[in-house]
Amino acid sequence: MDVKEAIEKRKSIRAYQARDVPKEIVLELIDAARLAPTGKNIQPLRIKVLGKATIERLKQAQVFPQEFVYTAPVILICYGNPDVYLEKYPDSTYEQNVLRTMRDISIQTAFLMLRATELGLGSCYIGRMDKEKAKELLGIPKSYVLAYAITLGYPAEEGRPRARLELEELYEELP
Repeated sequence: MDVKEAIEKRKSIRAYQARDVPKEIVLELIDAARLAPTGKNIQPLRIKVLGKATIERLKQAQVFPQEFVYTAPVILICYGNPDVYLEKYPDSTYEQNVLRTMRDISIQTAFLMLRATELGLGSCYIGRMDKEKAKELLGIPKSYVLAYAITLGYPAEEGRPRARLELEELYEELP
């Protein structure tokens, strides 16, 4: 499968087989994120790889309102420290660096999810969660940005096709 095919095939998967994802595959996905471009090569992404026991703790605390999240064999918590940008941008504000963190984490995890598709795994971005509760339970400092979670596993569904804008709706050509 090439990159174009992975882009075309990737869908948000919300049902997973009861099958473990081998650690070496999870590490391969994280390596794909590591290789992605980031502003000033700062590479803010940090990932907590959650297994069954931790997923159960989050379920007991009702961190995610969507029940399907707890059925994923692996949940990746994607976060970063906005302060890492201060060395390259010493006059920047915390808010500017939060935006940089979100941008770079999004680029990095897009690479991860495309590699997951290529390897036959399903994934889904999860933005709805009690982020403060998740930070507390997972030991993520309050000043860090918890961008989102990604569920990961072998799909038990094809995923729903999503309507996409037409190509012409995305751009404007200027002279």
